[in-house]
Amino acid sequence: MSFCGERGIRTPGTHKEFNSFRDCPVRPLRHLSFSILDANITANFQFHQNFNPEFCNVKIITHICRKNRLRNVPRQPDSTVTFNFAFMITIDELRFSYGGRRVYDGLSTHFDKGAVYGLLGKNGAGKTTLLRLMAGLMECGGGKIEINGCEPYRRKPEFLDRLYFVPESMNAPDMPVIDYAAGYGRFYSGYDGEALLKYLEEFEVDPHGRLNRLSFGQRKKALIAFALSLNAEVLLLDEPGNGLDIPSKLCLRRLLSQYAHPERTVILSTHQVRDIEDIVDHITVIDNGRLMLNTSVSELESTVAFVYSDRIMADTLFSEKVTGGYINILKCEDTPGYNTGNLDMEVLFDACTIGGRSFIQYLTAASGGDRKEVDYVL
Repeated sequence: MSFCGERGIRTPGTHKEFNSFRDCPVRPLRHLSFSILDANITANFQFHQNFNPEFCNVKIITHICRKNRLRNVPRQPDSTVTFNFAFMITIDELRFSYGGRRVYDGLSTHFDKGAVYGLLGKNGAGKTTLLRLMAGLMECGGGKIEINGCEPYRRKPEFLDRLYFVPESMNAPDMPVIDYAAGYGRFYSGYDGEALLKYLEEFEVDPHGRLNRLSFGQRKKALIAFALSLNAEVLLLDEPGNGLDIPSKLCLRRLLSQYAHPERTVILSTHQVRDIEDIVDHITVIDNGRLMLNTSVSELESTVAFVYSDRIMADTLFSEKVTGGYINILKCEDTPGYNTGNLDMEVLFDACTIGGRSFIQYLTAASGGDRKEVDYVL
């Protein structure tokens, strides 16, 4: 039986101790049960062929974290962020079901590098499922997902090093935030301890507070701070604003804006569009497992305009009643002389999900039918 000794991880037959899983001889293990915090690093990871999966749990991670507590010297990253490859997520004819309920049936789209995506949808639309499939925590029932040619469910260490998933809720080990980060950060080549401390300070989270004793909001901010400190090329956040107060949401927007980079892809899943409308530059809308829209904010702003009026205007593509009047979505060529407002994501979302086909069909036609820019499933 493998065990965790006082000095490190020991495996039978080798009489050798290891300071981290990265050092161990490896083979893939699957179908292990971990909390979501463990899943980013340990689930389906690669270990020694004799490593006992029943013992491979948070106790070992905790040991590694505490063992390296005094070694928590922040790494000094290079002044220029460098990456080994161009990153892009492609989804081709994705199919997935929970029991007998079909969630996705032939979904195809893509997410480019250098963009911050707002993944919008109602409760139960399939947003969390899509993120978990991208993170390799679940296996596609058909079709495929590729992230720069890698299949997420294979969960190869070189792939996991470049991606991090922050769930909506999580279990937490009984250890200080700083110890957790020091231990888990060892598995990520981009981890920056100094950046972590800065993010925790901005979020007003005590680095020495024990994760399992923090409030839901404080715990979530701690995990987001850790995620940002990893400098992952793909960052997936599921409902990041849930549980955060107004100052924390403002801080989150500011930090995510700073995190954006030409070689990174950030996907924020939410049904509270006001939380993300100031930071996303691409919008993806799914509804009942169907892709309704996937386009850039700049493409939308050059195609349609949002006009406030006391009535439903002629030639409107979609209109919605608001306090004191209506917000109308018009073609840009139909708005000379009107005072147009900023893109309203709530109205846009309603136009995609309850506005019928005319709005999306117009966007598709305006883009020249380029489904790489505007996608719609009829």
